[in-house]
Amino acid sequence: MFTKYQSSLTQFFIYSLVLFTVLTTVLMLISSREIQQSFVNRTKTSVAELIRSAATGTRPGDFTYVDPDTGNRIFEPIYQKIRSSEIIRLKVWDATGRIIYSDDGSIIGQQFLDNTETFTALAGEVVSELGEVVKAEQVSEQGNRQILEVYVPIGFGNQPPIGVIEAYFKLDNVNTQIGETQWIIGISIGIFSLATFILLVVFFRTQIYRPISLLKTAAQAVERGDLRQRVKLDSKDEMGMLASAFNSMTSRLQESYAGLENKVQERTRKLSESEFRYRRLFEAAQDGIILLDAETGETTDINPFFEKLFQVDRNEILGKTLWEIKFFGDGDWARTAFRELLTKGVVAYPELALRQDHNPLWVEFVGKAYNAGDREFIQCNIRDITERKKTDEKRKELDELKSNFIKIVSHQLRTPLGVVRWNIEELLSGSEGQLPEGQQQLLRTVYRANKDVIERINDMLTALDIEENRIKLELSSTQFESLVSSVVEELKPMAGLKQVGIEVSLPPATEALPAINMDPVRIRDAVYKLLDNAITYTQEAGKVRLKLMKHNDFARLEVSDNGIGIPKTERDRLFSRFQRASNAFNLKPDASGLGLFIAKHFIEDHNGRIDFESEEGKGSTFWFELPLV
Repeated sequence: MFTKYQSSLTQFFIYSLVLFTVLTTVLMLISSREIQQSFVNRTKTSVAELIRSAATGTRPGDFTYVDPDTGNRIFEPIYQKIRSSEIIRLKVWDATGRIIYSDDGSIIGQQFLDNTETFTALAGEVVSELGEVVKAEQVSEQGNRQILEVYVPIGFGNQPPIGVIEAYFKLDNVNTQIGETQWIIGISIGIFSLATFILLVVFFRTQIYRPISLLKTAAQAVERGDLRQRVKLDSKDEMGMLASAFNSMTSRLQESYAGLENKVQERTRKLSESEFRYRRLFEAAQDGIILLDAETGETTDINPFFEKLFQVDRNEILGKTLWEIKFFGDGDWARTAFRELLTKGVVAYPELALRQDHNPLWVEFVGKAYNAGDREFIQCNIRDITERKKTDEKRKELDELKSNFIKIVSHQLRTPLGVVRWNIEELLSGSEGQLPEGQQQLLRTVYRANKDVIERINDMLTALDIEENRIKLELSSTQFESLVSSVVEELKPMAGLKQVGIEVSLPPATEALPAINMDPVRIRDAVYKLLDNAITYTQEAGKVRLKLMKHNDFARLEVSDNGIGIPKTERDRLFSRFQRASNAFNLKPDASGLGLFIAKHFIEDHNGRIDFESEEGKGSTFWFELPLV
């Protein structure tokens, strides 16, 4: 940054000198042209006044060509009157561009129509032309370096000019005066430029370079760590403000540095305490812990529990990689784990079987990469889950036994229950004789209980099929409205017994839903379970509403009731197996808690979705959607 200022004064001298040289040269060229033009204009005016004064005695007729002698007689005295060392020639033109007098008699009487200066002068303007001597003319101006031709219009009264007198003025003396004047002005401009240059250099050195040098020296000292540096400048200009800002900055830096040192010391103390606490936890941990170098993968430390868990000495492990430790198996998983730790920073194996004296040791392996300042390391925690694994296997075995028991019992019960149901239906039909009303009432009660038991058995078997992934859908194109209507008709008697009204809202004929590709048995079962729950958990004289409609690209069925509702704390588990709301037991204590679990599975098997909204004591709305396409 500050190397720019090391030669800034020299650069300023060079650039300024070049700039002032260029400016001086330009000014001298401009002044030279202006001086020359000024002398030429002054000479032109003087010559014009001299000619007009000498031609005072002429008359209008004198500017008409008669013959050479007449022209010589009239204008020769005028030429002799104004002739001098500077005026070396005279011509007189008439209004037609003809020469009526000249000291060079050879051109008298000739007409020059291409002489624009003559005709410009005839318009009333004094014209001058600066040029070199025409060598072709054998006249007295030969041998002169430069001449000024002055064309002076001659007129009488208010009439336009009737002739032009042209004089040749030798500029040798004038050019000498111009040169002397230019020399004097050039020296003056040079002296002024030099003085200005010196003043600017002095100003730059004292007002800019010196303060910047002081700031540079102080900044370099700050860069080396000396925050006591201050720049003393008494000026009130921008440099003084910059020095003041620099001093303020270094003061704050000094204060911040002092505070930072204290914080660093405090941080170091806390890190030492943290390291001590970490070491204490490391030593006391009930997980096996192994620390690895993040670069090489070699083991740098293990805790006592690791030695106990694997019955090894730490010296057997230190310096080895995970895949070189014998009881970690073939090492493929260890290499993969290390690569993932380097790329992702974390890796986890919930269940990992390791060898230990020919017996599998089941562990949970979790590794994480850490960056502790200038040190990167990997910590791997190894937890023994062998006993938990055995417990899980026993639980799985018990679950299988339970499932098999349920299947056996269900199949064994369903057949005799079916026989009982068939016989009750025969008795109620009157095929074996008409029974008294009291006996029929008893049989109807037994029939409903039999039916409920069969439904619960079917639900348990269906739940087992779901868990074991044995449900297979049989899809067909089905009108959803008809399916919903058939369920409503089937459950109307049940609703009538409780005096619960069922209100059904189907799409109008003009907006009928298209046929849906579904398993009608499974979807009908889901609708049945939702409507059955709504009727069951609605008090007498309550109301249930079914609404079928199109919602975006789905067919949506909503089943609403004004029943008991569901407590907030129990809603997340409501679609789980054997789960029921706590307030539902009063209305139906013997339900299985499988209906919503089964319905959810059937709906989601159709790529649909199911959910509900509820408020305890005010009712619930269960809904599900099936894709139309």
